[in-house]
Amino acid sequence: MDMLQITVVQEMQYFCLFVYRVEYLEKSKHLQDQLRELRSEIEVLKVGEKQSELDHLHDEQVRLGETKYSTLRKVSVLPCMWSCERICNLSATFESITDSSALFLILTT
Repeated sequence: MDMLQITVVQEMQYFCLFVYRVEYLEKSKHLQDQLRELRSEIEVLKVGEKQSELDHLHDEQVRLGETKYSTLRKVSVLPCMWSCERICNLSATFESITDSSALFLILTT
């Protein structure tokens, strides 16, 4: 009976160690998750501190959907609009001009 009691006690000790090890691993995993979250929060803060005013402006433009391609599309349309506007203004000016020297000055500027 002594031998049986010893083996039972040993098995109980192994079981307790196993339960303790499982609890330890669960706590360790929980702490690792918390540490990972804190590190990511700290990295966000570090990046935020290092950003210049231009970085903030860029982030805002990206958030609004402004990219270098959309800006280039807008810029490529503007010269056409300016040309059309200038032609309209010139035609209105031509209609009001009666003197040929004034017309020469407008065309050369």
